Amino acid sequence: MLFSVSLIQTLEVAEVCIHKMAPLSHPE
Repeated sequence: MLFSVSLIQTLEVAEVCIHKMAPLSHPE
């Protein structure tokens, strides 16, 4: 259970990083 919560939080942080880097790689 605790592992699942940690995993979800990690995925959320990774998603935020991807969204921050996306404009640099794919300007629209």
